[in-house]
Amino acid sequence: MGNAKGRVELVKLAVGPYDTNCYILICPTSGEGIIVDPAAEGERILRQVEGTTVKYILLTHAHPDHVGALAEVRETTGAPL
Repeated sequence: MGNAKGRVELVKLAVGPYDTNCYILICPTSGEGIIVDPAAEGERILRQVEGTTVKYILLTHAHPDHVGALAEVRETTGAPL
């Protein structure tokens, strides 16, 4: 995960049967991040944030194809919605 010093890292994952975009933003300085639209494949999302303190989980909207892994990701990270 090469990153210029001080730049936020943006990871885009296409997850689930509809290849829904899940975004992860990580601050390399603080080691904190957020997850946007944990649609599916919770284990895959969680692997991407290993070593990161997930501060928040954000949803762009609550359609089923955008929240499929919400419970797993929220329970594992303890991050608020």
